[in-house]
Amino acid sequence: MLNYRIAYLNLMRYFWDGWGGFYNLSKPQKFLKLPSLKLNMDAITTKENSDINQLLTDGIQSLNLTLLPTALQKIITYINLINKWNKVYNLTAARTDKELIVNHVLDSLSIAPYIKGPEILDVGSGAGFPGIPLALALPQYNFTLLDCLNKRTRFLNQVIIELQLKNITVIQNQIEQFHPNKYFNDIVTRATYSISDMMEKVKHLCCNSTRLLMMKGKYPQQELLSITTTYTVHELQVPGLNAERNLIEILNF
Repeated sequence: MLNYRIAYLNLMRYFWDGWGGFYNLSKPQKFLKLPSLKLNMDAITTKENSDINQLLTDGIQSLNLTLLPTALQKIITYINLINKWNKVYNLTAARTDKELIVNHVLDSLSIAPYIKGPEILDVGSGAGFPGIPLALALPQYNFTLLDCLNKRTRFLNQVIIELQLKNITVIQNQIEQFHPNKYFNDIVTRATYSISDMMEKVKHLCCNSTRLLMMKGKYPQQELLSITTTYTVHELQVPGLNAERNLIEILNF
């Protein structure tokens, strides 16, 4: 009976510890431990960041934009921060790096040529789109990111700290209750209110030269029929995105 127990204990030790040979309870022996299989997480992270960097670089080139290498690295860090916070706070529906880059980062950067500055307000910034990519691409301008939810503004402030962004201010407030001591040259918003509703909500933030830039998907024909002010529709081409994108530029409202 004792021999069976010894054999059983040896077998359990073999599977538990990954040791070879048999174990003698009366005279313990030293055995060579089998090499453990460990993933090199640093190598995996480096490879993933390399793929992200290539996709991002190709997309920015397709948009005919030039970003400093430090700005590119900060965008990658930004994406990693979104992935980390997304597990708890559900900041965006995007679940892959490719989705984040194409659907959000490159989509945001596609309107960079239409930003005139120097004071830009991003209404309903959410996880920072389009404000943070634009602030990295246009460091000479000042960006105010406005959102009403605490979890989002907490995230945005963390991004500012970790990316050391000096040209961004985060405000937690409703658009109607936001009364800064300055006007904005450009007011941008992405997939928030209808055109007529947004025009009404931001009136108190505008000066004579303020432009409202609204990012839309399909051409918003019905929404445009409801306004009488001057507007221009810019068709956007987002690299890697097989979907319609339009920017509505509204003046003198």
